[in-house]
Amino acid sequence: MQRIEKVRTKGTIVSSNTSGIPLQAMSDGLSDEFRQHFLGTHFFNPVRYMKLLEIISGRETLPEVLEFMADYGERILGKGLVWAKDTPNFVANRIGVQGMVKAIQLMVDAGMTIPQVDALFGPVLGRPKTAKFKTADLVGLDVLAHVAIAVKEERFDDLEKMIAGLQYGLLNLHDAPFPVVAAPFGLAPGGGCELCLAADKITAHAELYMGQVEIGVGLVPSGGGCLNLWRKFLESVPAVVTDMDLAKFFIPVFMSIAMAKVSMSAAEARANGFLGPRGRIVLNRDHLIGEAKKDVLKMVDEGYAPPVKRRIKVLGQAAQGMVAAQIADMASGGFVSEYDAFLAGKIAYIISGGDVRDNAEITDDVILTLERESFIELLKQEKTQARIEHMLKTGKPLRN
Repeated sequence: MQRIEKVRTKGTIVSSNTSGIPLQAMSDGLSDEFRQHFLGTHFFNPVRYMKLLEIISGRETLPEVLEFMADYGERILGKGLVWAKDTPNFVANRIGVQGMVKAIQLMVDAGMTIPQVDALFGPVLGRPKTAKFKTADLVGLDVLAHVAIAVKEERFDDLEKMIAGLQYGLLNLHDAPFPVVAAPFGLAPGGGCELCLAADKITAHAELYMGQVEIGVGLVPSGGGCLNLWRKFLESVPAVVTDMDLAKFFIPVFMSIAMAKVSMSAAEARANGFLGPRGRIVLNRDHLIGEAKKDVLKMVDEGYAPPVKRRIKVLGQAAQGMVAAQIADMASGGFVSEYDAFLAGKIAYIISGGDVRDNAEITDDVILTLERESFIELLKQEKTQARIEHMLKTGKPLRN
């Protein structure tokens, strides 16, 4: 907005389409004349076909500006107008998110499955075939969560509790008294990747695009992704490997997360360490669930026992120093931004166990706490907020 104000002529109307950031916050620090001509115009996709247009007044928006925009939206654009207050998610998204959350609650209470809910709430009721959960997946489950959280802005303690719930939910999945096999196909980035990493085994379809992409929005994996990817690598390390040679395994884990690498196939996901030593690949997607079921039953027949709780070896500050020079060289060469370098340092800090001695053995809780604290710290950074906003608006990462 500050950049727009520098080139904006007096009397020009400026509006924002975002529904997750208060207009007041966007216009803070701008001139009175700008704020008088600033308002929210929230369209819905696809704009050509969706009739709804929400108009939101700022505290200082002039009445004639609102009148002009309402007339333009209704008469020229042919939209149906809804006047909304400057509250998170305005009217439609607030109702939509509440409806989604309620549907999930009712599904759990009734013991229904996701396909059953989508079968009921799609064309049968005269609604789009994307129904409930396909719609959530279309906009991104992480974005849906972001919208829900935005209702209670600035409540970082609540957010930290939610992240801890995710971390320990997936940790309980890893430590469950029964075998857990993940069967990913297609896209499995971010949280989907972390869910798979928590499983005992991954039985993947050949077409698999898996990776931890959180750095693209200025964050770090916070659902046990750093912990479990490092664990997967350690499971592949022969017992004869010395502590000094173990450092060679740190670099690919670090680079995978720091460079937001996404596999172009299940074979590449295996090469990147995501499938672990027990993972296997199924070529026919129609057979994927059946093959994953066979793997579960085979593990039961072989007398499956949950993994024994063991401390995990980390490389400590030596590993951080090892990659610090590499990060600095990439930043000075213009290959990454200064903020990318800062984020990469955070990732190295988490995977290496934080402020511990070299080759220390620590509990899972230590790395999970580092993930959680780093996530919250980064969420408060202006450059991370800019990356999140840019991704939500354009669908593309911002390298600031």
